[in-house]
Amino acid sequence: NGYADPYVVLTWGGQKFNTTTKKKTLDPTWGEEFTISVPDASSHPPLDIAVWDWDRFNANDLIGSCQVAFGGLQHAVPHEQWYALTGPEAGDGEICVRCVVENISPTHGTAPPSPTPVEAPPSP
Repeated sequence: NGYADPYVVLTWGGQKFNTTTKKKTLDPTWGEEFTISVPDASSHPPLDIAVWDWDRFNANDLIGSCQVAFGGLQHAVPHEQWYALTGPEAGDGEICVRCVVENISPTHGTAPPSPTPVEAPPSP
């Protein structure tokens, strides 16, 4: 039908979060929020983001993916950026991610950013 049924999978350090699936669109908007506990964000691997096309009868297809590094994010300062998707069906697709580092504990170094996928216009 030329449209996708996209959803996003966020993965970091054994934590995994899925957005809702947006049906029959090439311009999805999620606006969903997830809290990820990241001790000492500057020294850990980036957040993996994958955009998938849901399929009822076959395996879901990877549209594209990107990574978001937590290092350099400032406490209580929203960081919003568009990231290009790379992958088999990414085309010119990109996703906007907004992160906010909250509740930093100087004794424990805990900084849970809250990434929020805003938009991901995948290409057909």
